[in-house]
Amino acid sequence: MRIGGYIFPSFNPYDRPCFEIYISGCTRKCKGCHNIELANFDYGTEIENMQEWINKFLLTKEAFFDIISITGGDILCQPEEKAYEFIDRLSHTFPNKEIWVFTGEDDFRNIPNWMKERCDVIKYGSYKEELKVNKFPITSNQKIWRKNEY
Repeated sequence: MRIGGYIFPSFNPYDRPCFEIYISGCTRKCKGCHNIELANFDYGTEIENMQEWINKFLLTKEAFFDIISITGGDILCQPEEKAYEFIDRLSHTFPNKEIWVFTGEDDFRNIPNWMKERCDVIKYGSYKEELKVNKFPITSNQKIWRKNEY
């Protein structure tokens, strides 16, 4: 799995400090994608050792963020074992941080149960340029699932 980059700190749409991680690789091909370079599975830096990457980039800043957001690209377009390992390590390393995932998956039933167990917020639904709105989520077909509301 590759990381295309990160933004720290980020506040929009979280309203609290967030560490945004951009995953490389997406097969969805949404028309008008605003992160088109992240669709490429070869973009960014290969993660050889996930815990080492987490320690280097996140653990050193732990006191300065409340949320870890995984966007991209799309974590659900990665090999499932790599996606699981990444989210599992984040949830165990930062048990007191919220984990948000942004995915283009339209059918909530296709989101693995392990992800629902480890993530606090999942924004799901493909980007549809013709349904763009000026608020979060960015297109009207996209939905927000919050663990504490279900």
